[in-house]
Amino acid sequence: MIAFIVPGFGMPTDFENDPTYISVINKVVAHISNYKNSHRDHKILVIFSGGNSDLDAPYLRTEAEEMHKMFGKLAGDKLSDVVFETEKQSLSSLDNLLYSQELLGRYSDIEKVIIFVEETRLNRTKVTAEKVFSVPVEIVPLQLYSDEQLKDIDLMMKKEELGTKYSLWALQSLENLVKSREQYAQKFKLLRGVEPSQREAALKQWWKDMLAQAESTPI
Repeated sequence: MIAFIVPGFGMPTDFENDPTYISVINKVVAHISNYKNSHRDHKILVIFSGGNSDLDAPYLRTEAEEMHKMFGKLAGDKLSDVVFETEKQSLSSLDNLLYSQELLGRYSDIEKVIIFVEETRLNRTKVTAEKVFSVPVEIVPLQLYSDEQLKDIDLMMKKEELGTKYSLWALQSLENLVKSREQYAQKFKLLRGVEPSQREAALKQWWKDMLAQAESTPI
C-alpha cells in the first residue's frame, strides 16, 4: 500500500470556494489519479492531515475534513476505490507527520509515503519526515504562493531554516514535543481572541517570537 499525506495550510472562511485550496486539491487529485493509473497493482491510502485551525465561531471545522470534502467533489468517482483517513489533531507541520504516522500504524502493508507540501517547505519536510517514518518517503512540492508573495523568499527560507531547527528540537524528547504543541495551540487561541483586521499583525508577532526562540534553541 502507498500512503499519500495531504497536509492542510490554514482555514479560510469560505473554504469550499477558496482558489488556493481548489488549485492544490485539484493537483493532488491529478497526481494520485496518474499514480493509480500507472501502478494498478498498488493499493492507495490518502490521509488528509490538519486539525481545528478554524478562526470563525463556533470554531468547529478541521482542515482534514474540509479537504476530504473538497477532494470528493473534485475527484468525483475517479478514485472511489482509494482508502481515506482524516487526521484531525495536528496544528503544525511536524504534527502533520507525527499524527499521520500514528494512523499508518493501523496498516501493516505500507511500502512508501508520499507527502504533498508547499514548495518552500520541501527541505523541512524532507528532514523531519526521515526522522518520523520508517519506510521510504517521497516529497511532492506544490506552489501556493503568488509571485508577489515570493518577493519575500529570503524571509520565507529563513523561517523554514529555523522551523526545521525547532522541529528537530521538538523531536528530541516528549517534553519538548508537548511544549511545541502547547505553543501552536496558543497561536490559534491568540488569533481567535483578536479582531480579524488584527490577525495578520498578531500572527507576524507570534512567528517573530517563535523564530527568536528557535534561533536560541540548542540542537
